[in-house]
Order: sequence, then structure tokens, then C-alpha cells
Amino acid sequence: MTDKPSPAQRMRQLLASNDQPEEQTPPPPLPTKPQTPRQETPPPKVSPSHSRGERLLRAFWTLASLISFTINIVLLIVILALVRNLDGVLTLANTAGEGILGGLYANFVKMDEAHIITSITVESEIPIQFDLPVTTETVVRLTEPVKITNAYVLINTPLLNISAPATVTLPQDTLLPIALSINVPVDTTVPVHLEVPVDIPLAETDLHDPFVGLQNVLKPYYCLLMPQATLWDGRPVCLP
Repeated sequence: MTDKPSPAQRMRQLLASNDQPEEQTPPPPLPTKPQTPRQETPPPKVSPSHSRGERLLRAFWTLASLISFTINIVLLIVILALVRNLDGVLTLANTAGEGILGGLYANFVKMDEAHIITSITVESEIPIQFDLPVTTETVVRLTEPVKITNAYVLINTPLLNISAPATVTLPQDTLLPIALSINVPVDTTVPVHLEVPVDIPLAETDLHDPFVGLQNVLKPYYCLLMPQATLWDGRPVCLP
């Protein structure tokens, strides 16, 4: 008797038969038709102006890229140099803030608070014209004999008594007390020589606004570098 295959063996046989490739016969070749040669379409013509514009644009972008690349390299080198010399840069900044900016700011403050102290020499001639009233008593001397008519003479002596009108002659160099009350006209020029002291505070002149403007221009940079800066008298600079 032959043993019948079990269901499991049958299943294995079916799977094995499905795994083997079936030999397929190639299909008969199709009849070929004579092919006409394909005519390639020529590329579109580009106008000379359009190609020239493209070349210029490409050249511009190439040049711009080279310039940008060069600038970036230079900036990178500068940054690296600053980083390597950071201490020197900070020292230079402090020196500039304390020396240059501080000196300029302090000098502008001093100029605004300064005074112009000097003496002005005045030399001139002043015209004078007026009437001078004169009222006084004085003694005059006769420079020559003076004859006085219709004078009244009174002479009393032990031998002679005279009381009558007469003509009297006063000799030269006779001293006569008189009272003067006259107006004397004055018309002349008087030379003047004066030394006039002058003390002009600049804060009260038109120079005050320019000096304050210069201080306000330097103050932000000075305070950025030296926040604790003070003036020569201890006044703080950076307080609002």
C-alpha cells in the first residue's frame, strides 16, 4: 500500500510549486515601421541686447559678491585684532575719555565761567561850552593912574576941613577891594586820558550758548566712557 500524503505535506507541495518560476515564451516581435528622422527644433534666438544685459547683470553680481566678500574679510580681521588687543583698546578708550574728551569738556566749562578782566585806555578831547557864573570878593591892583570925576571928598584935619565934590586921581599900583558877580563864557576842549577797568563774565554774553552747546555735544560720549567723571572742583559731570 502506498501512503497517502498528509494535508500538511500537500500544503508544502503547493507552496513549492508556486515558488518555481514558470517559463514564459517571449511574444512574437511586432512589425517595425520605417521611422522618419526627427528634426530637432533650433533653440530660440536670443537678441544681442538681452544677452548683453544678462552679461552685465552677471558681471555686476560677481563684482558685488567679490566686494562684499573682501569687506567681510577685512571686518573679520579687524574684529580679531580688536579681540586680541582688547586690553589695549580699553586702555585707549579710558585714556581718550579721561584725557581728550575730559579735557575738552572741562575747558569748555571753564570758558563759559571765565571773565574778561582788563583795562581800557580812553584818550579823547571833550568839547566844553557853557557860561560860568562868578560871584566873589577880591582885590585888584591898578596898572595905571585912574582919574575919578565927581567924587566927594571929605577931609578933616586940625588945620583943614573939606567936604565937597572933587576930582580924584588914584595912582598906579593902588589896591582896590571889589565884589565880582559876572558870567564867564567858556568855550574850549578838554583832553581826557582815562584807564577804565573792565570785568565781563562770558556767561552773560552771546558766547554762553555756544559753550553750553559744545558741552552738551561732548557730555554723552564722555559719560559713556567715564560715568564717574568730575570737574576740577569735584562737581559731577554725568548727573542729570
